[in-house]
Amino acid sequence: MADSGRVPTSYSGLHEAESLYGKIDPKKFGDRVYRSSPPEKIQKKKRKRFVLSLATMQNKKRRRIPGEESSVLNWREEEGEVYQPKTKETGAAYESMLSLIQHQLCGQPLNIVRAAADEILAVLKDGNFSNSDKKKMEIEKVLNVSI
Repeated sequence: MADSGRVPTSYSGLHEAESLYGKIDPKKFGDRVYRSSPPEKIQKKKRKRFVLSLATMQNKKRRRIPGEESSVLNWREEEGEVYQPKTKETGAAYESMLSLIQHQLCGQPLNIVRAAADEILAVLKDGNFSNSDKKKMEIEKVLNVSI
């Protein structure tokens, strides 16, 4: 058998396989890998989510609760309600508050009136405002009127 002119190299298969046991730590495989989406993709997803949320807010349907008398509380948004009265007394107080806010805002849609009521309730429940004058100023800012 004649050699076809190849020059033997040091790695020509003459060596036996060596064990890597003890030389490689299997816990280190992939420890430097950074997994993330490209920033452009993340921005596109955020923008798309924001546009979809705006579209769903505009297309919300109001539904009437069957079997109840007609009042402002009976018309509820399908999503996004923040405050829901639990007793008859708090329901009556909340309904009167909604009617006062609706009168102050001169016939704005009910979702805007509810949002204003939720903001006012958040101001009233907030512990950061120690005196009633600060709370009153915040409520005036929400309603854009002088109380």
